[in-house]
Amino acid sequence: MADNRFKFTLRRIEKIEPSAKRDRYYDTENAGLILEVQPSGRKVFRTFKRNSTSGNLNTVTIGPFPSVTVDMAVKRHSELVSDIYKGIDPTESKREAKRRGITFAALFDIYDKDFSAKVKRDERRASSQEHNGGLYSNHLSQVLDDKSRRLAVVTLEQINEKYASTIIETLKDEKTKPIFNKCLTMLKSMFNLAIKKHLITKNPFIGEKKYTDNERKRYLQEDEMERFFAAIDKEEEIYQDLVKMLLYTGQRKNCVLSMRWEELNNNLNVWTIPTSKMKGKESHTLPLPIQCTNILKRRAEHKHPNGFVFPAKTQNSKLGHIAEKTGENSFWRRITRNAGLYSTNKDQNLTVHDLRRSLASWQINNDVDLYTVSKTLGHKSITTTQKIYAHLNSDKVRDGVSTAASALELASVKNKHDSPFPKLKQLAESLNEDERSYLLGLLSAGN
Repeated sequence: MADNRFKFTLRRIEKIEPSAKRDRYYDTENAGLILEVQPSGRKVFRTFKRNSTSGNLNTVTIGPFPSVTVDMAVKRHSELVSDIYKGIDPTESKREAKRRGITFAALFDIYDKDFSAKVKRDERRASSQEHNGGLYSNHLSQVLDDKSRRLAVVTLEQINEKYASTIIETLKDEKTKPIFNKCLTMLKSMFNLAIKKHLITKNPFIGEKKYTDNERKRYLQEDEMERFFAAIDKEEEIYQDLVKMLLYTGQRKNCVLSMRWEELNNNLNVWTIPTSKMKGKESHTLPLPIQCTNILKRRAEHKHPNGFVFPAKTQNSKLGHIAEKTGENSFWRRITRNAGLYSTNKDQNLTVHDLRRSLASWQINNDVDLYTVSKTLGHKSITTTQKIYAHLNSDKVRDGVSTAASALELASVKNKHDSPFPKLKQLAESLNEDERSYLLGLLSAGN
């Protein structure tokens, strides 16, 4: 880099060529005024000045050259230096001015744009972005504060911890617990992004807590299976295949609904779900059982040109694949009604997601280890699986403890009568577990 200190003029700046790294040039006529030249060739004026009161080094961007001329840069630099000498932090002043003009609605636009970029990078799911839009439109934007103002029009400057607490109480009063939890998660994410964008310095919702309801435990019971499959068999083939695929794979409904042929291997027995569809933000490779492979082989005989395994029935579908519908005329409502599994009681009603829980529950009840169940479901940690399905192990734990207790109690009887009753010892050793338990019951009754 040539001499980097000179008097800034139009001609001198135009002649500067970019290098492989970022270079800085200093104006000899105005201390603290610099020109930053990036490898791309972009040239930007900045002010560097240390605050004599706080000791902080202030770095303020003035603007890009040539949109900002040398004269304009010098004038703005002088104004900034004057503010700094007065103890005014120009960076914070800039943030404050920006914050005053940004409403909650504008913040959501920023959040949505940022989320969209993550979807394109396969870091987040498109379905999650659509879900966020619904939360904002149907719930958050319409919330009224204590002055009857919609949250959408309130500026970030006005949303402090006290205001956030008011909004939280309103949401608790008006929304169901699941919706409230989702709204709170999104609020925290939005304001964390606002911090990252230097719009605020503290998240006003950070201390608010979600509801901690018990995990849903509904899954298909053994006595419900025959009715459930009989109801499935009454549906069109595409719905039969879809519901069975949901049950046999245990994957989330959005993953199965949007399954593409390109996600399957040539033998149709391994399914790789891409990162963009996974809640855990990691791709998930799932070996498929023969039941799924048979379904896929049959469907492969008449593939739809749009690449979806379960294509939409109408050509003007926005998604291109079958969408989950749970209304009165939906295929899922027909199936659950015909099987006698539909209920207005949410705890008793069978949902599409309960099929995922059903596969995992049947795995556990049939002695499949938790590690395998966790891998099947695509959980990032086995702890998640343990937390959700711990209740299914209670009977097995009880049986195991009972067996051990019976053995211990029998051992005490055997040892106690070892010498005086050799025949009793021999008889006790010949008994199976059920016979030993029965014998112990008789002994207890005799006491």
